[in-house]
Formats: sequence, structure tokens, C-alpha cells
Amino acid sequence: MSAVFLGAAVATVILPEPTRHGLWLPVHLALAGGAGTAVAAVLPFFVAALSVVQPRGPVVRGGAIALIAGGALAASLGVVAGVPALGLGGAVAYLTGLLAVSVAAFWPLRRANDTRLRLVRLAYAAAIGQVLVGVSLVSLMLAGVAPIVDRWGLLKPAHAWLNLFGFLAVIVAATLI
Repeated sequence: MSAVFLGAAVATVILPEPTRHGLWLPVHLALAGGAGTAVAAVLPFFVAALSVVQPRGPVVRGGAIALIAGGALAASLGVVAGVPALGLGGAVAYLTGLLAVSVAAFWPLRRANDTRLRLVRLAYAAAIGQVLVGVSLVSLMLAGVAPIVDRWGLLKPAHAWLNLFGFLAVIVAATLI
């Protein structure tokens, strides 16, 4: 699934700039779609392996991946097509997917005895918390919440920072540890 998003990101570069909103569409397909789906797919296994517990069942994990992928696609299409309701629906699906990833990753830990890797698990939790805030910001903007819409020029860097550095970079760094 991640490879499909990355391929779509590359393919959209040939679209006219106004259609793809500059680099917005390729970046969101690659990061929200490709990277987000990859993290949703592997994070529950990383946490389970580090904690030596059985991972959460495939229904929760598969649902999380589907919500992340569907949400990224709907949000991207909604923004590009100028349909804020579709973009908002995608963002809400993405948020729901992140919550499902959290359940898939951390629910099995209730049986874990190993505290050696507590810092790594805390980093994973912090990363998910940051992306929840980043996606919530854009959700509020797409919902038309006036204080967010009025200040979107100032909040957009926070949205990008939380998602790229707060989520993806922290996940990668914690995994390398």
C-alpha cells in the first residue's frame, strides 16, 4: 500500500502545478499516505517485538491501515478537488486510524513485564500524540473553525512540523534505538 502511495506521489508531479497545488499533493501522498501507511503497518509489530508480547489481532491492525490509507487518499482528493467535506472526512478517518494504530501497538503491552525499552515505547506514544495534534489542526481548518482558518498561515508550519518531525522522525529515531 505504501508503494502505491509513493508511486502516485511520483506520478502526480507531472500534473499541472495548479492541479497538484504546487508540491502539496505529491508531498501528502508520499508522507501522509506512503509513510503513514507504512508506520501503521509495522509499528504494532515493533512494539510487540520489543516487549516480547503477541501483537494485536489482524482485524485491528488491518482496520488501522485501511483507515490511514483511505483517510490520506480522501483528504488528498478533497483538497485537490476543492471539496472540504471530503478532505475533512479523510482527516477524520486518518485520526481514527491513528487511534486504531495506538490500540494495536499499545493494547498488548498490558501483558508485558519488560521495562527495559520504556523510552522507546514512550517515544512511539509521543510521536502518535504529535501526529494526532497535527492532523487535528488541519481537521479543524477543513471544518471551517474560524480561529484556525484565520490563522492557518501561522498554523500550517506547526501542522507540517508535528507530522514530519514530531511523528515520522521520532518513529524512525526510536526504532533505530
